[in-house]
Amino acid sequence: MTAGGIDPLIRRVRGGETKSIAEVIRRFEQPVWWVVAAMLQDFDRSREMLQQVFVNAYLHLGEFQLGRDFQ
Repeated sequence: MTAGGIDPLIRRVRGGETKSIAEVIRRFEQPVWWVVAAMLQDFDRSREMLQQVFVNAYLHLGEFQLGRDFQ
């Protein structure tokens, strides 16, 4: 996803509209899943890691530089 496509969502989450993180997850869940599942090759651990990836992304969203590729 291009930076321009994700930047408005990131701005909304940073501005307090935390429900917008659901859209970020929806957009990135599948590609992140494929990477995590390929690395771990364990369904349950992959599900846990997928959740942790998005928790970490949310916690560090303030560090994301707008205009950069979110992936």
